[in-house]
Amino acid sequence: MPQITITQALFRQLDDQTDYDADGGHWKYPGSGKITIDGKCYRARQLWWAHKNDGQYPTRMGSICKVAGCCNPDHWFDASKSQRPPCTIETEVKYHSRHGYYYVANNLTGGRQVSLGKDRAIAVNQWREGRSILQSGLPWSPITSASHHSYTVGAVATAYRLALAERLQKGQVSPEHVACMKGRCDRLVKYFGAKTLVAALTPKHFDAVSEQVMISRVDGSRRNWKGYQSEISKMRHILTWARKQNLLPALPDYGSNFPMGRQAYEREANRQRRTKGVKITESRVKLFQRPEITAMLDVADDDVKAWIYIGLNLALENKELSYLCAGDFSQDSAGEWWFGENRIKSGEPRLAHVWPETIDAVKAAMKVRPEPAEDEFEDRLFLNAHGRPLRPEVSNVQFTRRFRSCMELADCYKAYRGFQSLRHTFRTYAGNCGDTEAVEWVMGHETFGKEFTRESSTYTHAIARTRLMAVSKAVHDWLTGKGAESAAEPMVQTLSF
Repeated sequence: MPQITITQALFRQLDDQTDYDADGGHWKYPGSGKITIDGKCYRARQLWWAHKNDGQYPTRMGSICKVAGCCNPDHWFDASKSQRPPCTIETEVKYHSRHGYYYVANNLTGGRQVSLGKDRAIAVNQWREGRSILQSGLPWSPITSASHHSYTVGAVATAYRLALAERLQKGQVSPEHVACMKGRCDRLVKYFGAKTLVAALTPKHFDAVSEQVMISRVDGSRRNWKGYQSEISKMRHILTWARKQNLLPALPDYGSNFPMGRQAYEREANRQRRTKGVKITESRVKLFQRPEITAMLDVADDDVKAWIYIGLNLALENKELSYLCAGDFSQDSAGEWWFGENRIKSGEPRLAHVWPETIDAVKAAMKVRPEPAEDEFEDRLFLNAHGRPLRPEVSNVQFTRRFRSCMELADCYKAYRGFQSLRHTFRTYAGNCGDTEAVEWVMGHETFGKEFTRESSTYTHAIARTRLMAVSKAVHDWLTGKGAESAAEPMVQTLSF
């Protein structure tokens, strides 16, 4: 550290040339930027100051700075390498004494003054949100008493993401949900444009976006009906959230076709598909054939083989595999195995007959299962590499990747097909037993098909196990090639997308 002697003449010069700003709580030097010390001239910064400390004020001249009256050499430092006190959100918000409002003007605003209103607390809160939005590269306009209409789609999407991040820190949502909704926000900005004012959206905008959502795959094909409905509902959810947060004066006018009805959706999608020259092929059917199932069972690992049997035998979904326990399977006095639990999605009771092949596959998967991290996990059928239960939101991704790898090894991978297609395959061939009510009971549906009313499912509290065994036998006969429909008579397929 340089050893500089500050003489009494310096203090006298400082006393003559500096003034104490009572409002700001600091000393300021409004001079020309030059100070003379021991006959030598030092050039100071354009404005040097520091907060008052114990009746003494620090001094900053040129590149040398020292706390007056302090002999500690650690307090000497080169001002050219020092940093000003860090700017905070509170200090960035300034008051315009002439016009009587708070504003902010810095590099993020492009040097222009952005008015934040006449209330300091509201101004600071708005700048706290606006600062994050501008740092993300999106436009932002503050909300004053009459500026609700200035909020853009990009600003709404960014505000929603910031709210999600805050909820994630509190543990109210999962990381997978945040990632999913972030993608929805990105697509919302893509469809409408980041700089488009929400108040300026009209039904024509939503009609155009509806068509974009419909035909939004890479190959020019359309989404299925559920995917379309989900995409539209999430967009409306984000805008509804913005209205509840008082970011918007009112919800935009969606019009009568957002979302469009299912029949109108089908007509428009078919028209656009014909225009684009996309042909309807059987490759888009979510159904496995018997040779494909056999090929996957031959190349699958022990745990994946158990997944295939469980999906085809019990018609379970991806996330339901995460909750499977050994206690869900039981054997009756006749030696038959049964699976019984309430369906996670609907909470409906379900009961299904289990094939011997499924039991053997489950036992083999249990042998290669990682050691449980705790005793309470001993009953779980499937655990992650750390010996803990698979989280439902993560297991969907893990199952999908491994199941796709299995399909690729078996040379039967096709677009639009995945683990859920095993449930489609079960429902398709289980109908050969002729007992729709028993099939729906195994699948855990809330109502028993179109030919049954809701009242019939409400009054049905039990079902004969012989009927459930007939459902299981129909699918098993198809898989083993014993059924008449499997061996000789090809089934008439209804193309679904």
